[in-house]
This record gives sequence, structure tokens and C-alpha cells, in this order.
Amino acid sequence: MPHVDAVVARILGLPSRVRAVVVVGTGPSESAKIQRAVAGLKGPPVISETDLVTAALGAATIGTLRSHGVRLRRGRIVVTHSEVLPRLGPLFATGGGILTSWTERDTQTAALRDVMVHNDILIDLAGVAPDDCAPGRTLRLPHEPFDYAGLVLPGLLSSLGRRAYVSVTTDVLAACARALARLSSPDRTLPALDESLVVPAVAREVARTLGDRPTHHPYRRPGVTHQPFTHHRHPEGQRS
Repeated sequence: MPHVDAVVARILGLPSRVRAVVVVGTGPSESAKIQRAVAGLKGPPVISETDLVTAALGAATIGTLRSHGVRLRRGRIVVTHSEVLPRLGPLFATGGGILTSWTERDTQTAALRDVMVHNDILIDLAGVAPDDCAPGRTLRLPHEPFDYAGLVLPGLLSSLGRRAYVSVTTDVLAACARALARLSSPDRTLPALDESLVVPAVAREVARTLGDRPTHHPYRRPGVTHQPFTHHRHPEGQRS
């Protein structure tokens, strides 16, 4: 992976018609640095792969809690190695959930199985929990990140692409999670990738969170003047 500064420079050097950028293959710390740097220079919104997985996993958690008759604001959630997805805790905090972080070092004071006696959901980001630790109440990362990212990205791009100078905040990720959770069913914690309602549902919820006041001004690098950009959609077949 190129140095963070090099990635930032490449993003800021993109044409003004690029309305959002997706960064994959970076860790959460590097992704956050890229997002802050680009936002500080009025660049396009930067969406990281970990953001997308965080939002989808948040939705899966809401759905699993609901299947056990627990609302998020009353949910007690344990996460192993929460640093893997550092925005997951703040996402739950927006809904009032109580999150406890657990690592193997905590085994000396409280075994994970004992901790789960008093909690509702286990999110095993580290893959260290035995299968019988919290049966029916354990969520793990997907084998392929796109299995989760693909649920969030199209709707998020649809909403962010109509706005300038927007950051992918925890509130935005929480909006994506809420939208997906509403489309889940008792036998599925997440909707199917080909569910036709997913994209518009995510886009609408993100728009509400952003105040539903789209702007259409292109981003500008310091010292560079662009001609006004009047088209709000990419030409057919062009990728951002």
C-alpha cells in the first residue's frame, strides 16, 4: 500500500467530476488518516472498506438483537479486539447500546464464556471465541469483505455523490446500518445483496442524516480553479 501522503495526493489530483472515492486494502488507522487529510483539503468524500464492513456488521447486530427481543438502546454487546473496527463502538453509542471490549489478556479476570452470561451479543472480530461461547448470539467478520461492503456501498455512493465536502461520519455509518436492519427478516440478519430495496433505503437514510440538502459544487484543490460542473451523474459507463 502506498504511503498515506501519496494516496491523499492521488485523490486530490482526481478530476472534479469524481464525487466520491473508495479506499480498499488499508487498515483502520491509515484509512482514518487519509479521510481526515482529504476532508481538510476539501476533497471528495473518502469511503474506506472498514467503514462499509462496520455499517453492515452494525446492521447485523441490530437484527440479531431484535431476533432475541432486545432493542439496540438496551443491547449489551461484547466485541473481541475492537481495534479491528474502531468505529463500531461509536456506531452503537449513537443508538444507546452498551459495548464491552474483550481481548485474550482479559481471560485472567473474566473468561469470555463467563462474560457472555451477562451480555446479549458477541461480535468476534478476532476469531477467538469457541463455537459454544454464545450460540445463536455470535457475529463474525465475513470471509469476503465485499459480502458486507456490497450492501452498503451503492446506496452510500448514491447519496454522497450528490453532495460536496461531506465526510463519512459515524452518524452516516449508523444511518446505513439502520436502513439495512429495517430490511432484515427473522431468518436473515442482513438483506440479500440482490434485494432491490437496499440501495434506495440506504440512500434515503443517509440523506436524512445529512439534512437532505444536497449541494452540487465540485471540490477544488488549493490554488486550482475548475470550471463549474453542471452534470450530477457520471457519463454512462464511467466509474468514479
